[in-house]
Amino acid sequence: MNEACGSLGRFVGVQGPINASAARESRPPAAQRTLAAMADLSFKESIQAYAMEQGLLFMPRVGKFYNGMPVYEFGTVSICIDSVKRLLYAQLQEGIEGWSAVTLTQLMEMNRMGRSR
Repeated sequence: MNEACGSLGRFVGVQGPINASAARESRPPAAQRTLAAMADLSFKESIQAYAMEQGLLFMPRVGKFYNGMPVYEFGTVSICIDSVKRLLYAQLQEGIEGWSAVTLTQLMEMNRMGRSR
């Protein structure tokens, strides 16, 4: 049975006192927690989480497909996500069917250049 002790941040557990601040310090760093959380996400969810982390818009482009895969807006770039091959494709120029496999670094650079859709 657990009982709360008089001071905040201190608890009595089944095996004895536990200091809440010590428990926080024993947690892995934020980067490790983020990587662990992303390991549970699908490839698409990981890309979406990265876009959000970078402050970029990520949403489906209604009615747009490339090779049978839905097209998404990733900031100012149209992309599609091949979850099976774990690849990102970016449309090289709006209105032209030129697509290329890209890395997240390349995708971010395309957004930095301010390329409009």
